[in-house]
Amino acid sequence: MLTKLCQCAYHSLLIFLRNVIGLQDGAPGVALAIHTFGDYPEKFHPHIHAIAADGLFLKTGTFYVMPDVDLKPLEEIFRAKVFALLKEEGKIDDDIIRKLIVLPCKNFFFL
Repeated sequence: MLTKLCQCAYHSLLIFLRNVIGLQDGAPGVALAIHTFGDYPEKFHPHIHAIAADGLFLKTGTFYVMPDVDLKPLEEIFRAKVFALLKEEGKIDDDIIRKLIVLPCKNFFFL
């Protein structure tokens, strides 16, 4: 599951950057580190630390810088991907997703 969580983060960033920059190809420069915290299962808190370039690299080496935009859409993409993963893995269902969506949370990245 932790590898799949990293894939959610990477693909969310990829979709977001390609949309914002307006390119159909290109790859983000990103390093992801899995961090687990707390005792399993009661307080287990897996999360990802990431450092990423603010744009996309083409195979030619050209780098396209992301404009200064709101990151809220990236958060929403990631949130949807994590919910889809958890549902696919049988960890949550649509009812739980509906309940989580309405929880007051300033930033899903820190949920």
